Amino acid sequence: MAGMAGCTPSYFNREGEGDRAMSEAEQFEAAKQAPWGEGSLGYRKVLEEWKANGDLEGVIIAVA
Repeated sequence: MAGMAGCTPSYFNREGEGDRAMSEAEQFEAAKQAPWGEGSLGYRKVLEEWKANGDLEGVIIAVA
């Protein structure tokens, strides 16, 4: 999705905000709100692997 930053403003680059310099905290928040870049089949594969393994490897749950 990095190539989308310089494109015409749209939903995918937060209406052109992708070109603006961001702090590390802002980058982290933007990444959490980004669409899944691997498509629905990739998302389904991750869910199936989690179910098969009985864990949620890679998931970080934060309480605000």
